[in-house]
Amino acid sequence: MGLTMREKRAVAALKAVGYRQARKQEKTKRLDEWVELTHYTRRHARRLLSQHGKKLWLNPNSHVTDDCPDGGSNQATIPMHGLYCLAIASAGLSLAPLFFPGKSTKRFLVDGRLSGAGWTTLIAVVSVAVAVIAGLMIGAKS
Repeated sequence: MGLTMREKRAVAALKAVGYRQARKQEKTKRLDEWVELTHYTRRHARRLLSQHGKKLWLNPNSHVTDDCPDGGSNQATIPMHGLYCLAIASAGLSLAPLFFPGKSTKRFLVDGRLSGAGWTTLIAVVSVAVAVIAGLMIGAKS
């Protein structure tokens, strides 16, 4: 049975210390040991070791630090930003028919069911709610 992810992260933190400054022979030795231990491909293992501790800037206000840190505390930041952007775009697209109505978007209910304008409004409200919640979660993490 192999190592757990927590154990792999701990080993990565130990092996990555000084990896970028090491000479080629030392890098090869560390990489061989880590590949044998974790069963990662050499390419993946090399990338993890060389990028350990680096910052990935998403925008001027937020970043993710290393891809194998202590427990992955910032791992949800990138998908949360994507969800936030998707919700804002969805809200904007769903509000467009309300501001530029066609012939069929006159009423919200037709025969007790939602019409096109009703669905548009519902989607816009849900999108804005998701954007607000995602924005609050992003703000709480940083």
